[in-house]
This record gives sequence, structure tokens and C-alpha cells, in this order.
Amino acid sequence: MDKILIVEDATSLRELLKGVLEMEGFQAHTVETAESAWEWLKSNQASLVLADFKLPGKNGMQLLQRVRKVFPSLPYIIMTAYGTIEMAVDAMKLGADDFITKPFSPEDLISLVKDVLSPKSRSLKRYTKEEEQKFLTADPIVKNILKEAKKAAPYSSPILILGESGVGKEVLARFIHRNSLCAHKPFIAVNCGALPETLLESELFGHEAGAFTGATKAREGLFEVASEGTLFLDEVAELSSYLQAKLLRVLQDGEMRRIGSNKTVRVNPRIIAATNKDLKTALKNNSFRKDFYYRISVIEFSIPPLRERPKDIELLTEYALADLSRKYNKS
Repeated sequence: MDKILIVEDATSLRELLKGVLEMEGFQAHTVETAESAWEWLKSNQASLVLADFKLPGKNGMQLLQRVRKVFPSLPYIIMTAYGTIEMAVDAMKLGADDFITKPFSPEDLISLVKDVLSPKSRSLKRYTKEEEQKFLTADPIVKNILKEAKKAAPYSSPILILGESGVGKEVLARFIHRNSLCAHKPFIAVNCGALPETLLESELFGHEAGAFTGATKAREGLFEVASEGTLFLDEVAELSSYLQAKLLRVLQDGEMRRIGSNKTVRVNPRIIAATNKDLKTALKNNSFRKDFYYRISVIEFSIPPLRERPKDIELLTEYALADLSRKYNKS
């Protein structure tokens, strides 16, 4: 049964939404703030988040940004009484699945929720995301990187991608995945700097029921989910020394144990890691393990920043304008 997290500070509307969704057969959990929603998501699984834009403290868009860093494929709908085209564009750019303006009827809400959760919609979103993740470039250096990355893609060797924030490290990682032998398997991305060590450990390795407070049922880790596919470790330099050592063991042995379990599980995901940090400095000051570095950097690519690729600025601007025109039927 799909579980929907409702984030709405108005008590009457929050309870009304819960009742409407439960009458349609959904499970619904309600919270009043973005902070409460985030705390709940860290230890519970939701099928969809339905969040108001205007909330006490952080708003629904700020929550969306945080959710997308850790749960990139979690369906997310923004509700607002202040709907504008500009806000809709901003919500979609941040990764919202849809946008609904108050007041709305129960029928409209149910129709939207069912549409966002439908297999067809999820499949279309994955396809659209892939299309939008094409690495557009006119820069000869980046073109050569893509050429070499395509050659490396069929092999299982770990890949390290270096570059400043915003240069397209995840786009390159997805490009490699699409050209690999595991392209039909999952591509799972995790931001290693977005969660505390203990939560990230649980996210990567999974846990058994009762392994810690709040672990009410067993859960697969991302290594298991991505096994035979690609596991993208974004911001890998943020990993603690403890997790670096634990990941190193998994990469060496091809097996792991869930938290709270003695049972060994075989895993074999293709590892692609990325960072915007200077790893040479991190290696010198011992904040990054040399053995782990050598394990994840069998193949290494460094993407130059956009300021060094003037031809790409015009290309990307034209693409963004054309994409927005298609979405909103503007010329």
C-alpha cells in the first residue's frame, strides 16, 4: 500500500487531506513542518511527499531540495495558494513531479496523486530524466572526456570523476551507465555529504529489524539495490575514515553485511565516485585514505569548469530556453 507523507501546517486542511487519501486506500502520515518531514523521512519510507509551499521555518521548496539530494526518485508534489508560472518552473527545476494550486477539489488531488504514482508516469519520468541528462558540449576537452568515458563504460573498473560543483559530474556518471553493460540495471545515486555517518551507513548497507532504535523492519542497503547496476557515490570526499574503510572492504571482497546481521551478502555494483574537493591535499593531510583512493580511481576523469568552456555557455543557454518553451508552449 502506498504511503503518502503530508506536510501541511494548517490543522484542518492537514486532517482533511489525510482523510481524503485514506478513503482512496492510501496510507497517510502527517507533519506540520519541513524539519519534521525530514526527520520522519530519515527513518521511514514514503511513496510520495505532498508538501505545502508555505510552511513555518523552511518552506516546501527548501524541503524538496534536501529530499532530492538523498532520495532523487521519491515522488514529490508541491501545494500552494500562490501559484504562478515562475513558481511552477522553479519547482520543476528543483525536481518536483507536479504542482497543484489551492483551492483544489478532492477529485483533482486524487487524480494527480494516482497519476504521479502510476507506473507509466514513473517510467516517463525516468525516460525524461535520461533525455535531460545528455551531456551537451561544444568544448573539445569535454568531447574527448566523453569519448574516453564511452570506451571505459563497458568495463567494471571503478571510476572517479573530479570537478567543481555544477560541471556535470552526475551527468557524466549517467552517461557512463547508459553506455555500460549494466545499462538496463539500476543507477543509484547517493550524496555522501547529506547524511550523518550512522544514517549513511544504514542507507548504504541496509539493516535488520531491531538493529537500532526505529528499525522496525529489515531494509536493503543501496549496495544491494544497485548490485549488478551502478552505484554513484557523490561527494565521496565527505565520507568518514570509518566508512571509507568499510567501503574499501566491500569493494575488495564483493560482499557485505547489513547492520545487525551476521549473514554475508554478495554485491557487485559498478562504482562511480565524484567529488569537488582537492583529493591530493586530502591525501597529504590524511583526511582521505590512500588505499580507498586507489581503489575508486582506477579510471579518473576531471571535468573543466564552465568558465573555461565559453562555447558551452551559449549552447546550454539555448537548450534551457528551448526546453522551457516546449514545456510551457511558449515561443
